[in-house]
Amino acid sequence: MKTWIPAFAGMITLYAFLHRFFSQRTGGRQPLILQLKPTVSDTCIMLKYKVLSILITVSGITYPQVNGTSFRVLFYNVENLFDPYDDTLTEDDEFTPYGARNWTYEKFLRKLNRLYKVMAVSGGWYPPDIIALAETEHRWIVEKLARETPLSKYGYRVVHSESPDRRGIDISILYREGSFVMLSDSTITVRLKEDPPEFTRDIIHLAGIIPGNDTLHLLFNHWPSRYRGQVNSERKRVTAARLLREKVDEVFTAGQGSGVVIAGDFNDEPCDVSLAEHMGARIQWSDTVSRDLYNLSADEIKAGYGTHKFQGGWYMFDQFIVSGKLLNSTVSCNARILDFDFLLEEDKAYLGLKPFRTYNGYTYQGGFSDHLPILLELTLYGPVP
Repeated sequence: MKTWIPAFAGMITLYAFLHRFFSQRTGGRQPLILQLKPTVSDTCIMLKYKVLSILITVSGITYPQVNGTSFRVLFYNVENLFDPYDDTLTEDDEFTPYGARNWTYEKFLRKLNRLYKVMAVSGGWYPPDIIALAETEHRWIVEKLARETPLSKYGYRVVHSESPDRRGIDISILYREGSFVMLSDSTITVRLKEDPPEFTRDIIHLAGIIPGNDTLHLLFNHWPSRYRGQVNSERKRVTAARLLREKVDEVFTAGQGSGVVIAGDFNDEPCDVSLAEHMGARIQWSDTVSRDLYNLSADEIKAGYGTHKFQGGWYMFDQFIVSGKLLNSTVSCNARILDFDFLLEEDKAYLGLKPFRTYNGYTYQGGFSDHLPILLELTLYGPVP
């Protein structure tokens, strides 16, 4: 019998013990305090997932060691991360103390407290090098998240675009200067219609260097929703797909960088026309071509998983797509859904589980988001001595 089997059994036993211990300590889902610092309950949950992330390492199971650089990117649609103040230039009235959702400063702080916990545990002992958030209202909200929660010890810098979205929800980026040297950041305006003008969230394009490697291009997206139906709204996502593909082709033509990472909430699945045809993101491949795009999230949908649940069905709207050049420049390149148990709740209407949201309809329940986060883990070849 192979020697790793007892170690693996020990790993499972240790996890079961930790699960029972921390469940008793936290007592299930407890309300979070309003100040932005960890409670005993927070610390227990965070420690549980950090310990779990390294159990394989300490269990005695070994893998071939490769000289390379690890790099992680987290994408998370945080669902309506509004401040409680009315912005007269956008349609944010319902997320104010006197709006339909009675959105107060205390509820806002509680949501920040929820979100930092997800980000802190998502990378195991080491937090993600880049965090991209969809549905953030203003830059100062993300600055508060980066500076006034325990994330502050990681020294994240913020990139934010105030896009022309009618509700005022944007994309924000947090990056660690020590692991990603920013060269440039820019936005791509997504105009959906000329007359009258209609816009959606900007696409954010970052170019930077992972120390010891070539330039990496990252493009973050939040495409138009399926409001009023998939077919009726499809042209909007096709418009965004065409603009994104044009930008990617510009990067390819310039011949710069080690590759391209595309992430976002696309409100379409990997096999839909916007991604499969207009973006040309392949969902099956046996070899890789530098200038082709490959959807790393396609396997999740094949297995029946998703990041968003609607009327009992899971949808893989949040995805990572990478260039062949990046795949050829990495020891490993994997994308996965982060489905920690504290991010889920019982689905009483359709059975199973569903994301634990801040609101259920208009009823406040203090959860996280209607989407699950996704994580990209890269191991790049180290520099030649």
